[in-house]
Amino acid sequence: MSDSASSTYLDGYPFKGEVLGLVNLEPCTNFTEMFQNFNYTDPENPSSGGATVELTNALNYTQLGAFPTPGYSIGDLPSNDMELFPWTVQDGTVFGAEAYDTKCWNRSLTVPITCTENCLEYFDMFGATWFNFGDLYCKQSYPVESSGEVETIPTPGNITMILTNQCSQYTYGPPGGEGNVTMYTLTDTFGNVYALQSATRNATSAEEWQELVETTEYPAGWTLGSEVLTKSQTHYAYIIGDDCWLMILKDANGNAWQQYKYGQPLESSDLLASISCPPLAKSVPAMPPGMSPEAPPSMVLGSNPSILLHVIALLVVLLLAWRA
Repeated sequence: MSDSASSTYLDGYPFKGEVLGLVNLEPCTNFTEMFQNFNYTDPENPSSGGATVELTNALNYTQLGAFPTPGYSIGDLPSNDMELFPWTVQDGTVFGAEAYDTKCWNRSLTVPITCTENCLEYFDMFGATWFNFGDLYCKQSYPVESSGEVETIPTPGNITMILTNQCSQYTYGPPGGEGNVTMYTLTDTFGNVYALQSATRNATSAEEWQELVETTEYPAGWTLGSEVLTKSQTHYAYIIGDDCWLMILKDANGNAWQQYKYGQPLESSDLLASISCPPLAKSVPAMPPGMSPEAPPSMVLGSNPSILLHVIALLVVLLLAWRA
């Protein structure tokens, strides 16, 4: 499919270019490999490749991952929100599902799709090394849409849909490639299938993972299933033009699910068509490597009225407190 067939694309979504569908991205660098590039591993868990910190730009919803020096944590970021602005910290602990193995990145979004090596661009900020790994496009609850700010954790019977442009892919399978492991799946009424990626509660046994997914209330008609994996399988991004699309769901228990099967083409999906999903990402470029986080020229306050109002409100409160 090419641009000439763009009439099949959903209105209001930024799908453009040739539809390639599910594609194996090469090269693809995982956590451990990236930490090895910076000569850092967690001494308590060398095979993990260490821990990461994630930031999201509050003005254009660019996502960054950090690959810092030993001992770096969220606590090393500026404690003052104004010093951290426009970045927001993605806090809260998540636990990988039993079947979830690893994730890898093909390229930063600032790098052309034709790149074949060294496709992740790094820069330094807040005492750590970062790379741009994706852009959040939209977030909406389903089947009952949010009338205001969309909560990441939805109410029971709903899910939160998060559409992101991210050139990465996931691997699921038994630890070390030996034995077997259960991968939980969720199938919606449109024939799309999602794999359990992570949870916000730590389940330490197969029974606890089963309870975690079985006690969640899903949208009517959605079905919970499982698949026993005896070898690794890779879940790919959906490629349209130069973009790599991933759909992530959050359920009412805080579990995250990653779409890996498509009952319908993403660019004409009835699920996306059934919701209003105004774009989060603004038409400004991602922060280029080496740029200081302090007031980058492409990320002015006026590009997001909501952020501007919050800042004005904060300044008013500070002024009133000072006059008092």
